[in-house]
Amino acid sequence: MSIRNTTLYVIIGAAYLFVVRFIATIVPEINSSLAFFKANSLVSLLASLTPVAFFTVFRRDFVREEQVGLHRATLWVLIGSAAVAFLFLKGPVIAFQLLILPGLFRSTFLETIGPGLTWASSVLMLVFFIVLYRELRPAGPARLYRATGIATAGAALSALMRTVLLLSYLVSGDLRWVSDLPRGVQWGLLPVETLAFLATLYFFLTLYRLQAVPPSEEPIPSESGTA
Repeated sequence: MSIRNTTLYVIIGAAYLFVVRFIATIVPEINSSLAFFKANSLVSLLASLTPVAFFTVFRRDFVREEQVGLHRATLWVLIGSAAVAFLFLKGPVIAFQLLILPGLFRSTFLETIGPGLTWASSVLMLVFFIVLYRELRPAGPARLYRATGIATAGAALSALMRTVLLLSYLVSGDLRWVSDLPRGVQWGLLPVETLAFLATLYFFLTLYRLQAVPPSEEPIPSESGTA
């Protein structure tokens, strides 16, 4: 699996998850449809696995051995992405009544730790972009350097939103997810979510486009190139 393919998968997966959340905010009644719940649980699980595939390939092919900081940041964001994907597994298990770890997925344990895991994942994503931005600064591709800076700002917005949500959960004990918030608050957070999504999407689109550029024109960091 190539970095170009996994980058495309992340773009598709992230776009799907954002569009579904956007539609659910506008038309919350859609969540009451069993057919939608079943279909969305499967597709969302697949979408949540795309960052896991991307960071696995990125760490394997584009992080040089001497880039210790980037190696660690990529490993941690990979773990964070895998943890979030595990949370998405609950959807299909419940929707299709699968006998997969029933004691875990049918308990409240995942609902309890979910806000903490999603917050940690957002912070790890922010750290990854910060470290990558620093690595690209000396001689990395100018377009990717700018895109990484924009993605860092977007990841900071996402981490800030997740921090607010986590604090709300710790205080109230009920507001675990954005969908649990009052409708007015959801609408207020929608522009923040949109900006964070577009900033991250711009990074992945830039990275994807650079894969088609001949190495002699604008190389991207690799084991044989410069990060």
